[in-house]
Amino acid sequence: MVGMKTKDIAKWMEEHEAARKPEIPLQYAQIAGKSFDQLKAELLIVYNIYPEYHDPELGGGDFTSMVKKFADDDFYHEHYVAKEYLKLKGLKNG
Repeated sequence: MVGMKTKDIAKWMEEHEAARKPEIPLQYAQIAGKSFDQLKAELLIVYNIYPEYHDPELGGGDFTSMVKKFADDDFYHEHYVAKEYLKLKGLKNG
């Protein structure tokens, strides 16, 4: 950085900081380094723990329906996990 102008240093620092930030906002479950099986297991935990996703009497459905719901709506913590799972499974969102 010797010989760099202040403006160049600021730009370099901004680019360097941007590169360190995760691609997915931290309020969401992350997908980096997770295999298809790990993504599925993470989603299955949610599906099995929360009856509103699996119990028909509470409006629940099958596993794939829950995953598509999560993938379609960024409200859900598992939004990106669901999107990546569907992509790797070869299914489309929605």
